[in-house]
Amino acid sequence: MLLMAYRMVAADGVVRKEESSLLDALRHELSIPAPRREHYVAGPDLTTLANRRAQMAAMLKLSAIAYSDRDFHPEEVRTMVRFGKSLNLSSEDMKAIDSWGRRHEALVREATELIGELDDPSQVLADALSGSTDDGAADGLAGKPVPSLRLPIATGGDKDLSQARDTRLVVACYSVTAGFSQKLPPEWRTIPDAQDSSEELVGLRNKHEAIRNAGAELYALSAQTPDFQKELALRLGLKFPLLSDSQFSFAKAMGLPTIDVGPMTMLRRLTLVISHGIVEHVFYPVFPPDSHAEQVLDWLTANPAA
Repeated sequence: MLLMAYRMVAADGVVRKEESSLLDALRHELSIPAPRREHYVAGPDLTTLANRRAQMAAMLKLSAIAYSDRDFHPEEVRTMVRFGKSLNLSSEDMKAIDSWGRRHEALVREATELIGELDDPSQVLADALSGSTDDGAADGLAGKPVPSLRLPIATGGDKDLSQARDTRLVVACYSVTAGFSQKLPPEWRTIPDAQDSSEELVGLRNKHEAIRNAGAELYALSAQTPDFQKELALRLGLKFPLLSDSQFSFAKAMGLPTIDVGPMTMLRRLTLVISHGIVEHVFYPVFPPDSHAEQVLDWLTANPAA
């Protein structure tokens, strides 16, 4: 996704301030280090956009970035068209994406006028693109010691995350997933933090081996019961352990953010990287969920364990 954006904005030979600001926002969202010059000419790996949802989300972001400087250069247009063809998007899809980009730029300009003069007007768009704005709920987690608690594993046994001293841990905290044995309240579909956990877990499943090769053990954690998680693991083919915090003992001890959906309390979606019993890094907010595994893997690769 990031390489697609670099390739597009550099197509006209000029990277303007507005484009650079949005590239930085996207880079921070994906938790990727500062780019090198070769990123602007490297060919992106479009196979990471495995489904239509991811493809359209990526193209909408590119359209928003392209229009951010109000000058959609013909070379940028041609680059967008090439990406669209590579993703097998129809001409109707491309027209809709272009229309959305134009309308989005107009709305950002209108918002800027309503809010007043900003140091960086493109930040309005950057916030809108984030999909899930950082509300500060995870502030203070980085650097925090992990409590010594034994959390049940869906397939049996338990795990104390504070005791893994020799291996980095990646713990993906997700909200909830629907399944055969549990019905979710209707409000669930209206709250971004409560949706798309299955897509996130499938993405992690697909990158499980790569994350392990990057020197980390992968876990997922939710407030659902071990029995439900076991069903989920079988249904999605998950090979990494699912930890149950159904009593919220770990969440309360760590101060993890939660959200109430109807009668249910769920964990907010975030991912912890734990080293030597200390939270080394926090991914929050997690967006988009279906490509979060790539964000984690990129961060692990760029930040090898000491």
